[in-house]
Amino acid sequence: MDYYSKMIIRYRVENSSKPKGIRDLLEQAYLKYKNKEPITFVTDSDVENVNTTVDDFLDFSG
Repeated sequence: MDYYSKMIIRYRVENSSKPKGIRDLLEQAYLKYKNKEPITFVTDSDVENVNTTVDDFLDFSG
C-alpha cells in the first residue's frame, strides 16, 4: 500500500508468511512504479519484512 495515498499497489494471497513472498511483491511494485525519486519502505518489524531476503532486494534496488 502506498503510505501517502493509501492506494493498494500490489497484493497476493499466500498460505504462509515467507520472506520470498514479500520480496517478490516489493520487486513487482518497484518494477511497475519505479522512478528517479527515492522510495521509502514503511513496515512493522516482523520476520517476514526484516530479513536478509528483503534486505538484499532493498540494497539492490535502492
